[in-house]
Amino acid sequence: MSLRFVKQKQDQQDVERKQYAKDTEELQFGPLDKLDIPELVIVAYLFNPLTVMSCIGMTSTVISNLFLAFFFYCLVKGMLIPCLLVLAFETVRSFYPIVLIAPLLLVFSRNSVRRGVAIAVLFIVGCLIVAVANYFVLNSWNFLDGTLGFM
Repeated sequence: MSLRFVKQKQDQQDVERKQYAKDTEELQFGPLDKLDIPELVIVAYLFNPLTVMSCIGMTSTVISNLFLAFFFYCLVKGMLIPCLLVLAFETVRSFYPIVLIAPLLLVFSRNSVRRGVAIAVLFIVGCLIVAVANYFVLNSWNFLDGTLGFM
């Protein structure tokens, strides 16, 4: 995922290179960045103390991190529907991931207010679908108090 991001940024940089100031060559992406940045991302994630302790403690954070990683993967790949579904699931589960609606809108709305509103409505519908599915599984709305009521 980070390799794809670096490639996208390098392609964007190649298109916009004429608009850059002449003294910014050292700040621009270079050929070695395709190798270095993805490796640093993997190392930073694997040796993050929060990640290590979450695995040791066998918390649900590991599953949440998996879903969030899948969200970012779909975001980079440009897959709107999986992004919305995963974000809706995580938002109903924990509510903190709702802040990721901003990057989702920035990536997919493409400066169109109408498209942004449509995406926001789809997100809300996705959250409602996940909440109703939880109700049918548990036959109770108590999960809302246990997940969102805490906050």
